[in-house]
Amino acid sequence: MKTLVEQSIVSNSQRFLNNVSNELPEGIESFSITSFGMQRASGYGSYNYVMEVEINGEYVTLKKFTHDSVDFDYYTDLEYMSHNFNNWAKNRVLSMLSTDFIYDEIYEIANSDEE
Repeated sequence: MKTLVEQSIVSNSQRFLNNVSNELPEGIESFSITSFGMQRASGYGSYNYVMEVEINGEYVTLKKFTHDSVDFDYYTDLEYMSHNFNNWAKNRVLSMLSTDFIYDEIYEIANSDEE
């Protein structure tokens, strides 16, 4: 099944959309990234990568924990929607999607309608 992938947070790149599509599990008809960024988490030096997505019409917030303060500092210095922001966001989105627990969470959401 071909997955329709849309994104509104970074500049359009067919290669990026194809890479996202390749990271998604079976059973997804549509996948849209609505926002992406970082936020502080509880605890000293704790941060989350936060990606809001729409999976088959269901809105979900996915988070990945990190202690990478250098990346958080870099993120806070970026100008939103600049070329550097787009490259940073694309890299982190693909990194999040290739993580096993994110993959499993997306799989469960995509296949929850079948039960």
